[in-house]
Amino acid sequence: MQMGFSMASLFDPAMGHQQQLLAMFQSLLAMLLFMTLGAHHIFIRAMVESYSLVPIGGWHMSGELISFLVTVTSGIFILGIKLAAPVMVALLATSVVLGVMARSFPQMNIFMISMPLNIGIGFVALGLSLLVFLRTLEVSFGGLMLQIKNVFRLLS
Repeated sequence: MQMGFSMASLFDPAMGHQQQLLAMFQSLLAMLLFMTLGAHHIFIRAMVESYSLVPIGGWHMSGELISFLVTVTSGIFILGIKLAAPVMVALLATSVVLGVMARSFPQMNIFMISMPLNIGIGFVALGLSLLVFLRTLEVSFGGLMLQIKNVFRLLS
């Protein structure tokens, strides 16, 4: 949205609302990596094993389980910040520089310069951080099996 693509939203039929262009690109890339790493097999195996580890109606909520779920949920928000940080920092720095330029050169039409500059810098930052994006998701998906085992241990 900060890059200037807020006008170019796509309708996402899976979610039932409009979604930003780059957000859809990143979610499709994350899903592709999810499938490539075989993490979907972990979820299928976890669903099958859940019936033998935790019988139907045999689970209970405990303070330890709630604490674990809060920790995992906060980890999801931290992961989102890690994934968005390179582009956000680059665009924030661009906005600061353009703000200084607008105050220094009042005759210059900064608005006409800022739109293509934000798009270009956003794409460059996204391209440079793409390997970090994939590596961060790979590490996150790597710890998925351990988190599922902890949930099953805490449920029983």
